[in-house]
This record gives sequence, structure tokens and C-alpha cells, in this order.
Amino acid sequence: MLKLGAVLLACLCLASAMGAPRVAEQVDYNDHVRPILSDRCYSCHGPDEGQRQAGLRLDTESGAITQLASGHRAVAAGDPDASELVARISSDDPGKRMPPAYMGHAALPTHEISVLRRWI
Repeated sequence: MLKLGAVLLACLCLASAMGAPRVAEQVDYNDHVRPILSDRCYSCHGPDEGQRQAGLRLDTESGAITQLASGHRAVAAGDPDASELVARISSDDPGKRMPPAYMGHAALPTHEISVLRRWI
């Protein structure tokens, strides 16, 4: 009977592990966030002052959290729903969505939006 109990316990553990959602991975800025921002955002919101759009600089923390002329913050630390960055990358409106559809850029995939939300 002990052997059957051990087998049942092992089966339950295996089934539970296979069907259980993975524990959310810790978001690391350098490993997860910077590559997304660098690939998708820096050409318009990076270190090149001559190319920078809307006064928004996303390659520095201070630039990302600074209040913009619109009164919004690209990144409202600790509050992704109050972050303009999240509103823009999640927007269904092609005129508001970032990266901009009118420049031929595809929308960010869901997993990249999730990474940025968790980071904020």
C-alpha cells in the first residue's frame, strides 16, 4: 500500500507541475527591458537629441520618469496603468500606438508588453 501511495503522490505532483502556470520570471532591466526599448523605441526616444521625438528619452531612467509637456509620464514607477508608455504600446488606435504604425512598425507582441508592464 505504501508503494501505491508513493506512486499516486508522484503522479499528482507531476500532473500538478505540468498544468500549473509558471511562476512569473523576475524582470531584469538589462536582460529583459533594455533590449525591447533599444530595438523598438530608441530610434525616436533615445540618446540622439536630434532624432528625439516628443521630448521623451527612454534610454535613461530620469528621461523615462520625467513629466512630459502633456502632463503624463512615460513611466509612472509602480503604476503601469498610469504610464503613458503602457497606454501607447497597448493602444488599438493606429494614430496613438507606439511604435508608430504610420512608420510601418508592427505592434509589440503581447509578451513584450507584459515584460514592460511588470518592469514598471
